[in-house]
Amino acid sequence: LVYFLVPLGLAVCHVTCAVGVMSESLFNAMGVSTFAPIMLAAILTLVVYGGYLVATYFASRGIVKGVLQQG
Repeated sequence: LVYFLVPLGLAVCHVTCAVGVMSESLFNAMGVSTFAPIMLAAILTLVVYGGYLVATYFASRGIVKGVLQQG
């Protein structure tokens, strides 16, 4: 789980900084609230990392079950 939380934390920090920089220049000039882009980025990040976690879990579980059945 740690191997997924550290990259997820890094991604969240990156998205937060990127939206912060974009809000100063782009969003304020357009008059757009920053709440929606932040939530969209957070949801997409969690979906991607969550999918990666689930796919890796099931693949690892299959490998371990295969090795245990052979042994």
